[in-house]
Amino acid sequence: LKASELDAQAARLSLAAEVAQAYLNLRSCERLAQIAHADAAATEQLARFAAERLRVGFESAANEALLQAAAANAANQALAQRAECDLAIKGLVALTAMEEGALRQSLQPGAAQLPAIASLGLAVASVPAEALARRPDLAASQQQVMAAWAERGAAEAARYPQLQLSGSISLANLRIGGSSDEGRGWSFGPSLNVPLFDGGARRAQAQGALARYDEALAGHRQSVLQAVREVEEGLVRLDAARAREALAERAAAGYRQSLHATERRWRAGLASAAELEDARRLSLGADSALVQLQREGLSA
Repeated sequence: LKASELDAQAARLSLAAEVAQAYLNLRSCERLAQIAHADAAATEQLARFAAERLRVGFESAANEALLQAAAANAANQALAQRAECDLAIKGLVALTAMEEGALRQSLQPGAAQLPAIASLGLAVASVPAEALARRPDLAASQQQVMAAWAERGAAEAARYPQLQLSGSISLANLRIGGSSDEGRGWSFGPSLNVPLFDGGARRAQAQGALARYDEALAGHRQSVLQAVREVEEGLVRLDAARAREALAERAAAGYRQSLHATERRWRAGLASAAELEDARRLSLGADSALVQLQREGLSA
């Protein structure tokens, strides 16, 4: 019974973690959609400018076609990212059982925002082993081991003679027509069960109970190892994300500066459309990688 109650707690904890992961996925998706929308708008503006330059003879048809294709691709990516966000909301609707309109309204504040990992105070130097005992799945596994041990003891005890004391009291009343008859009775005495000739059935039952205990113990050990692995992997991911975030932010800022500089050079006729498109792709990739890294750290 205790193990079943702990299993219920583990299920609630798992659901809470799943909702949190879905929420992080939605916020990162909204941020990526915001980046894709801004990129699509900027690329569309560059495509219109390239078409105007082609009309007056300051741009080649090949470069103009390249930027038009880039604008179409950017718009396509923005629409695809928005669709991913809608799917993320559908997933949250299923997890929370909330009405979609109410859920969207409750999610409106803080849209496209991911908290910084450093602001959450998640610096963890070590995790004491006692902390794992608070996990309901491990506590449930431990209770299963204890239940298997008790079952083994009962099966072992059944192999030996048992002395039982039993008694009963009975009251009876019989009424037919105008006459009645009452009766009282009682009995009390011991009974002795001596399992001498059972063909080894009780021994086999004891051995089976012992095997089930060994199985439960091995399963508990495996659960502990898995829990330790999950905690250690989470710590590694968290530490790596915290160390990489500053570098990713520097990379994204540098690529944005390079894109702006390349765009100014292109408008002045000092850079090609291919250079501009390469700079745009690098900047977009760096911004997206930063969002993904922040989501991974928060998830860990």
